[in-house]
Amino acid sequence: SGQVVITREANGVTSELAKIGPGEVVGEMGVLQGLSRIATATAKGKCWLYGMTLQDLVDKRSDGQDHPGSVVARVLAQRLKKSMEKLEQGQKEFGIALESAQAAVQAAKAAQPVARSASGKGPSVQVQIRMGWRSGEEVSWSADESTHSLPLAFGGAPGPTGLAGTELILVEESAPPRLGPLQFLIEVRDGVVVLRDEQSPYGTEVSGISIGAGTGVSQIELPAGQHVLVAGGEGSPYVMVLQIPAVG
Repeated sequence: SGQVVITREANGVTSELAKIGPGEVVGEMGVLQGLSRIATATAKGKCWLYGMTLQDLVDKRSDGQDHPGSVVARVLAQRLKKSMEKLEQGQKEFGIALESAQAAVQAAKAAQPVARSASGKGPSVQVQIRMGWRSGEEVSWSADESTHSLPLAFGGAPGPTGLAGTELILVEESAPPRLGPLQFLIEVRDGVVVLRDEQSPYGTEVSGISIGAGTGVSQIELPAGQHVLVAGGEGSPYVMVLQIPAVG
């Protein structure tokens, strides 16, 4: 018939597994020959199908020769070893590349200039503000403080300040009538935090001191510590506590 009958012998019992004709696949080849795993074999003459246990992979045959399974196991072990070595080498190269990339990032960060205020007169600093609203003699304070980077502009609609990187605090809804579009500007000048009010209609009160166009004083230094501000001058409902850090 031109077919090869594949049988299985176990415990003295022979059973037929399959009949394979010319050109048909009898199994996955290529493990020993180094061929691709889609290689086929043509049945010619007698064909043996080994049913192997784990022990067969390490034991020798009765004639002292290596069991076919042990040969397969050895070849697979060699291939596994090569694959692991290749993987380890790849991981090592990736690690080196990652370290180089991290070093480059750190170098780039170190090369960046220290952030400065728009005036260019010192490092950028952050201030904390707690907002409040005065109604009669009572002041309702916000539950949390907010953190802001200098320079900082505050007002009903500050718009352009002329200072790059200025953070804006806008009061867009129900702004007090005493609040100017640009009420005041806080920045660092010559290593000192200063508050400037040059155009608001009613000025700003800073810890009891009034500044603004109407007072003849448009700028005041803010040393480290807390300062109570009344935006819009005495009588304005907009109050706040400003926490200034040490600078320089």
